Amino acid sequence: MNAFPKNGLKAVLGLVLAIGMSQPLYAVNLHDGLISYWQLNEGSGTTAGDTGPAGGVADAGTLRNSPTWISGIFGAGLQFNGVDQDVLIPNSTDMDVNTQGVTLSAWVKLDQLPSEIAGSFSGIFDSVPDSYVMYLDKSANELRFKATATGNGAERPGVPAKMLDTTAWHHVMGVFDGGTAGANKIYFDGQLVDIHSALPLQNQTVKAGQISGIGGQPAVDPPNVSGSFFQGGISDVAPWDRPPGPAEAQD
Repeated sequence: MNAFPKNGLKAVLGLVLAIGMSQPLYAVNLHDGLISYWQLNEGSGTTAGDTGPAGGVADAGTLRNSPTWISGIFGAGLQFNGVDQDVLIPNSTDMDVNTQGVTLSAWVKLDQLPSEIAGSFSGIFDSVPDSYVMYLDKSANELRFKATATGNGAERPGVPAKMLDTTAWHHVMGVFDGGTAGANKIYFDGQLVDIHSALPLQNQTVKAGQISGIGGQPAVDPPNVSGSFFQGGISDVAPWDRPPGPAEAQD
């Protein structure tokens, strides 16, 4: 593993984790459970390095079809053309989180609103098994988070198009709490926008088999050809193997 940037995590979170969480107020290390962190700050080459400190392996991503290195929200990021570009993140023991919670955080700059995308979906962080994903949904006209439990229960909270734009960077965070809460949540720029609770999510772990794409949805079988491409900028993508607690932004 590469060394994790000590001050980088507050930037990833956008200082939003103190809002609306279900855990009791106690000090939690922001690094705890951070299984991967793709800063997308390399600036050149075809590898997206992973600096997440809690992962068992380095889940480096492979740039495919030359997405463009850009100055993202924190001086780095990738621009995707919405046609054939993505970053492939292979399956690993890290990606199969095997816990009753997951948090997915990313900074995005949309070039298209959900109603404008070519297909039905546009993957920001996506996978065919939909274990934990973030994407644009054309028919719902939303930016959505979806997490799927081992029993295949799933919910899709979303940020409506009226809150979105194509001019600025925004922080998006999805949370799956598979404990007694049994809920999926989505936050947008630090505000809880939508929460879906359901019995099939209660006391469930995250579904295994995640083969992820940043900027697209890769197929499960090699060579993992992608679809549902995203057009816009993405920076600082990070999953945790737990839902966050309310004191974390103050860590």
